[in-house]
Amino acid sequence: MDLEVAETVLFNMARSPRDAWLNWPSRVLPLIAASLKIAVEPLLEVLNEHVQQHLASFGKPEADFANAE
Repeated sequence: MDLEVAETVLFNMARSPRDAWLNWPSRVLPLIAASLKIAVEPLLEVLNEHVQQHLASFGKPEADFANAE
């Protein structure tokens, strides 16, 4: 297996859920704000901040193929 190809596959696998999380607040927040009858902008700012912190807590994924059999 080509190491560069494997790293690219793993990067893309990790990036997909990350991108979904980053897009989630702007997709659902208008619906939440409307149901609560509150302004979207301040809530979106706070939720985006919390999503960023959540994703940062995962760190950068690294593949270690040195010990792979």
